[in-house]
Amino acid sequence: MAITFEVHICTIYSILLSTIAKNKLYMSLLHDLLDGKVMVKFDIERLVDDLGGAANVAAVLGLSRTTPYGWIARNYMSSRSLEQIKESFQINLDEYF
Repeated sequence: MAITFEVHICTIYSILLSTIAKNKLYMSLLHDLLDGKVMVKFDIERLVDDLGGAANVAAVLGLSRTTPYGWIARNYMSSRSLEQIKESFQINLDEYF
């Protein structure tokens, strides 16, 4: 019983240390965000507009016309979609960060 108990205590201790470390990291990131030190956003709406609008992007990529609107609404698009855009439009995506 003593060995099993020690393993459980070590496991719990490890989990607690990990949680504390993660919380410190999250608090540090939150602090930086609130101070304006970290601000990176990919401007999907501007990208779609610069490429001729949602209908044009969808047509070139072979997607539904509503797909680019979904990217804008969710402020998210897959890396595969970004890859297709870069290949199809020969655009520098760095300009949209």
